[in-house]
Parts: sequence; structure tokens; C-alpha cells
Amino acid sequence: MQRAKLQRLPGDVTKDRRVERVTCTAIDVLGASAINWSGYLVWETPDGNDSLTIVTAVDARERWDIDLHPVVRTTLSERRSRDGLPASLAYAVLAALLGQRPIRIRNAVENYRRKHR
Repeated sequence: MQRAKLQRLPGDVTKDRRVERVTCTAIDVLGASAINWSGYLVWETPDGNDSLTIVTAVDARERWDIDLHPVVRTTLSERRSRDGLPASLAYAVLAALLGQRPIRIRNAVENYRRKHR
């Protein structure tokens, strides 16, 4: 019985798929979060009209209008701190929402942890 050969993809294609998968996960997490103060959160109506009326407000859906691909690509390519990938991604996504650098978010969280130990 012959084994099927696995098709090897070029490194860039594999990296792009990983970036896309992680970006979609980050957007899903943002959608499930209780963050409603961001200017990146927009409402869409079925007819594509941005103005919400009482009739269309029921059918309106929220959507995150932010491109996290560069943030995720940078985070995946950097060396991670002892916090690990999930924490690094959380710092990077929050930094993108706040218009800050991820290291500033990480330092603020670390300072908060130190004060409350």
C-alpha cells in the first residue's frame, strides 16, 4: 500500500494561512467581548445603509472595522516574552484598539499586577 505524499506548501502560504486564522479568531473574540466603546465597532443594516432607524435597528448587526492582519503578522513573527502567544496577541489587539504600542499595554498590566499582589 502506497502512502499518499503530503503536499508541502511554500512557507509564505502557510504563514499567511496562520495569520488569517489567528486574525479571524481575534475578530471573533472581539465580537464576543463586551467592548462597545470602540470607534472600530460599526453597525451594518441589511440594505447597506449606515443610518439606523427604529425599523432597521432590529436587523442591524455589529461589525469590527479594523484590519488586524498587520498586528497579528508582527506578533507571530516576534520573539515572545514569558507571557506567551495568547497574552502577546491580547496586548497587540488592545494596543491597536487604543492606538498605542503593545509594550505600553503590557507594562500597564504588569504595573497593575505588581500593585495588587
